Amino acid sequence: MPDLGYALDALYSAGWWPGETQRCVQAPDGRWMPEHEEILGAFGEAGYQIRLRVSEDFTHSRIEWTRWGGVRGSAIGRGRTEALLIAYAELLRASPLTPQIG
Repeated sequence: MPDLGYALDALYSAGWWPGETQRCVQAPDGRWMPEHEEILGAFGEAGYQIRLRVSEDFTHSRIEWTRWGGVRGSAIGRGRTEALLIAYAELLRASPLTPQIG
């Protein structure tokens, strides 16, 4: 199952880089990542609704993004942060525009 390092690798490989106007936090390994609200806002701007599901045994979280009632994508991680970062990386990769830096 993906961990925080994997999720950050996915985010950076999708072209994300911390910008001066973004609210970010620093991961334990020193890399920056967007705050949850930044990610949720990006999905909202793209016209998606986000749903978070936590497993019954609390071992993983699943993020689903939908538009017009149908699931358009999902990501899974050991926790909410990992799942959100992987989902955001997928959103950036699916965007017809190059991810904005800054």
